[in-house]
Amino acid sequence: MSKKQEQIAKTRKKRRKNEQKRSKIQTEYKAATRVCGECQECCITMGVPSIDKPANKKCEHQCLEGCGVYDKRPDECRIFSCMWRQGFFPEDCRPDKMRVMLYVDDGTRIQEGLIVAHELTNPVLTEDQEQGFYDSIGQKIPLYVIKSGGGREIYCPPDKREALEAIIDKAVKKENDVKPDDPRLLYEEVRDEEKEFDDDLPF
Repeated sequence: MSKKQEQIAKTRKKRRKNEQKRSKIQTEYKAATRVCGECQECCITMGVPSIDKPANKKCEHQCLEGCGVYDKRPDECRIFSCMWRQGFFPEDCRPDKMRVMLYVDDGTRIQEGLIVAHELTNPVLTEDQEQGFYDSIGQKIPLYVIKSGGGREIYCPPDKREALEAIIDKAVKKENDVKPDDPRLLYEEVRDEEKEFDDDLPF
């Protein structure tokens, strides 16, 4: 077996391991899944490539009741679930109330397993409150913050910063047609490389 084949085999083994972790956490939080209620922030914030919906734009199917094509909604919408809906964080941290939406990247945006905090318009948290909230997460696991005013921030343990910065920088360069703070960022090449970060998913 060549060195390249060994690397591919090792990468696939890591992916299987990460998938098992993801299945476990999804099972554990299945009973805690919340109902979206009046919150429709993901319908605005997230990009949906299959219907050419750009990020940070209201979806054409969005209505007062939620989604006008809910039963036939795209796979991206069917699969997506923010961390609040999965049972993480207190009730009052619902995205439309806290004006921050957190989700775990599934590997189609930046890096599989990376927690993303997407700040929404009309923030309600002060700068100090935001900093404290992000620090409380980043001290334990890597966190990528997409700022409402543009730009990005990284919160993570010191030993993970260099690897995380490299992953995000490559993701941004790979997708030249979107802005660095656009959650539609796709990244694939890094998943075929050896990365210490891959061994420390937040699951």
